[in-house]
Amino acid sequence: MRISDPLSDIRSAYLWFQATCDTTPEPDPRISSNYILMNFTRRLYSSACEDEDSRCYELSHLCSEESVKRQCARTCQQCRTENQMGLSPFEEQYRGSWMESSRGEDILYNISSYTLSRGQEVTYDCLRMDEDIMKDKRVLLELSNNGCLPRYACVEMSKVTSSVMRFRLGNRVVWPLPSNHNKKAQICNTKHFKSTEGRSMRREERPHRLLVNIGRVQEVACEIPHQLQNGIAFNEEDTEDRVCEGCLNFTPDYSRSRFIIQPTNCSADTDGSRRRSLPLEYSCLASFNFRNRSRGVVTKTSLGTNSGVGQYLTWVFTKKDKIQVMKAAESFILEHRRVAPHRLLEVEFSVQEERNGECRAIMLLPRTTSTPRPPPIKIDDDFWDDDYSKSGHYGGSEGSVGSKVSQDRKAIVVSVRFGAANFTGSYSYDCEISCCQFHRKL
Repeated sequence: MRISDPLSDIRSAYLWFQATCDTTPEPDPRISSNYILMNFTRRLYSSACEDEDSRCYELSHLCSEESVKRQCARTCQQCRTENQMGLSPFEEQYRGSWMESSRGEDILYNISSYTLSRGQEVTYDCLRMDEDIMKDKRVLLELSNNGCLPRYACVEMSKVTSSVMRFRLGNRVVWPLPSNHNKKAQICNTKHFKSTEGRSMRREERPHRLLVNIGRVQEVACEIPHQLQNGIAFNEEDTEDRVCEGCLNFTPDYSRSRFIIQPTNCSADTDGSRRRSLPLEYSCLASFNFRNRSRGVVTKTSLGTNSGVGQYLTWVFTKKDKIQVMKAAESFILEHRRVAPHRLLEVEFSVQEERNGECRAIMLLPRTTSTPRPPPIKIDDDFWDDDYSKSGHYGGSEGSVGSKVSQDRKAIVVSVRFGAANFTGSYSYDCEISCCQFHRKL
């Protein structure tokens, strides 16, 4: 086929029935005449209740025939327009911006009162169609202004927590449907929720996806299994070039909705430098059991978001002392499988019970008793002329005084160190208040 028009506005095309190299503006009969010329006319469909045939008005007297009814649905009054049906509003709990964070890509869904958009690709209207059946499913319609045929899709949604929902969007179904009856049953048929990848005739049903509301984050209790609380040790599973071992600290008496990962014994980076072993904090957004009795905890990374693992994750705590970490959207794969495929895992850890004591010794657990606070430093006009400005010390604390930085302003940089007892009563740590600048106009 040879097309000379822009792809966005094709008006004509030549279709040869044999291999031909003809670069003339119009086919040269001396080269080949075995072709046909096709002329195209763009037609816009502003509704799914349209006539397929442009001559339907002339065929209105034949609406009693089934073939005419099917091709002239609007003329023969076999369908209702979207205005006649009315749009169906999404419930308030589903409205907002939802992130589908998977290993392949992150996709943002925006749900408003009557529309659902998927990234920058497509925007659907939610139709009021056969709402008395399949109440857990909704029918969506995409109308284009580029000449493409209307497309339907079916969506399933249900809340897990305030910030997390189960979500599944079916394959798009091109208009017109085979029948104008039972449209919702056709659009939401189970076959439209099966994978379209691969060439196998046996299509697998796609699991639900887990979406996180990025604008309405509400923490919940993590409910990590009891035997994994108060500090456990782990290392990475089946990795020759191990990056770090680590400790997981979940202390429900201190915080029921957060846990901390403290990397330990980190190996060198590719450039020979030591990897940073900063603690990472995770906020729990949902917690549930899978059919294989594993525990899943959906998290948002509170600290260390640039760690490269991802911001929205699911931690799967198995019965075999394994901790599997995957992107949040992949969570419900475990409803259909006993184990998660390794291609979907970000990382897998093995719990090292013999090292739990080490983790409990290094983890900073919450202080259970109050510590008297030192008297506050009073900043007034006399502060700059008294002993503090002469000696650089105040109230028994250790400190230093900065120098004059300009003719109009004097800056004092105070570094104060207080001794405080740890919760165990046998360790101490230093709490430093540094780089506190006080300014006074001269």
